[in-house]
Amino acid sequence: MEQSGKSARVRFFVWLLLIGWGLTVTTVSLSSLSRYKLGLRSPVPSAQRSAHHNHRLAHFAAFGSLSVLLGLLTRRPSSRIVSVVAVIALGAAIEVAQPWIYVIPVETADIRDDSYGAVAGTLCIAGLMAIVLRKESKSKDPPYS
Repeated sequence: MEQSGKSARVRFFVWLLLIGWGLTVTTVSLSSLSRYKLGLRSPVPSAQRSAHHNHRLAHFAAFGSLSVLLGLLTRRPSSRIVSVVAVIALGAAIEVAQPWIYVIPVETADIRDDSYGAVAGTLCIAGLMAIVLRKESKSKDPPYS
């Protein structure tokens, strides 16, 4: 009984993290901290390249971490597919909303980086969950005589 209580508390905490991080990613993506404010229009080419790579990495990490958190809440492969599609849809929705706010074109490269991060995060958590479940099932097997 106590184990299920701990499990429920952990799931609740993960849900809170997921909602908080999702709101943070969305807010920062739609705030004045857009990539045009982060130095990509610098007259120095090396600064532009560095900011571009940091921007791509930020997209990958943000949506990858959202997928990891969502993956902690799913158990079935079909649920993981739905969760990765949901994270990709969130990234696409944010990118489609940005032109209305900043009057800039939709950046398909950002959607691509969001998608790569979402898929990578889902694959990582699926692999980790498989390892954990395999170890749990081995520990529950009766010893061979």
